[in-house]
Amino acid sequence: MAGSNTNLYAYIEKQNRFRIMVKEIQKSIDNKEYLKEGCSYDEYIKKKWNISK
Repeated sequence: MAGSNTNLYAYIEKQNRFRIMVKEIQKSIDNKEYLKEGCSYDEYIKKKWNISK
């Protein structure tokens, strides 16, 4: 049972980190930070968060 709780807490923590990242990305989009950096949206996301489509 302890292993199940550990896995559950790890899963919840991963989901929380994902939610925070999504909020940061949305804020960047709303503020058009990628334009301020002089790159495309896709380039900015890849550069800042190392994720792509």
